[in-house]
Amino acid sequence: MYKFCLICVSGLILAGCAATKSKYPTIFMGSKKTDLNIEQFLYHTIVDGTDEEKTAAYLEKKFGKPTVIHQFTRFSRPSLVYDWRIAGCQIMVELDPKTKTIQEHKARKYIEPGLSYYNNCSLKVTVKSPERTVLVSTYPDYAGRLSIRSAYYGDHWVAWIGKKSDKLIKDWGVPTSTAKLDGGNTVFQYSSSSYDDFIGKTYNCTKKFLIKNGVIEKFSYSGCREKHEGYNSPYGTDVPGLNQPL
Repeated sequence: MYKFCLICVSGLILAGCAATKSKYPTIFMGSKKTDLNIEQFLYHTIVDGTDEEKTAAYLEKKFGKPTVIHQFTRFSRPSLVYDWRIAGCQIMVELDPKTKTIQEHKARKYIEPGLSYYNNCSLKVTVKSPERTVLVSTYPDYAGRLSIRSAYYGDHWVAWIGKKSDKLIKDWGVPTSTAKLDGGNTVFQYSSSSYDDFIGKTYNCTKKFLIKNGVIEKFSYSGCREKHEGYNSPYGTDVPGLNQPL
């Protein structure tokens, strides 16, 4: 009986000691260069980062210029999200629209480490910074907390803005029709039809691109059968170009 009680007490003591440790395994990182995975980098930057590391400029040094910059209003406040799409990997970080620095939502404690998102990333990020602890490995609780919505065609096609129209023709083929506008601009239109046997519906898809000086300036589309695949977008953002006039 004495041994049994001792084991129980020891178990309680051990459980109590374990409870005082960090919920997630961490390692101590000194001032030397360290390679971090994306999850570690986001946690390291958002939670423990220096003022410089919390800026858009610092993130651009690591990932380059964002593929898409989302500007919208959510929960009655303006929001700015930088969106990097690198070889199938997607990284999104919310920034303060005025200061372009990472903003933590102190009033919303359940969001940890802050508003960010990543998916399908095997990238390594090399950092050199003050001493701190970082996560040892991947834990879903630190995947961000940025609410997302499924991708639409417009979310992918927005990447065409700023590209040369010759590239569009090379990838998509010759437009179904073209139109010259006053001022010298041109509209490329691609039209196609498809039938969905399951719901018995015909989709008449129209895609238009406004070309100015050989560069795509704007686009719109309607009637297309959407395929919600690939990169996601922040929840609350409009779908670029969907049912919008040129």
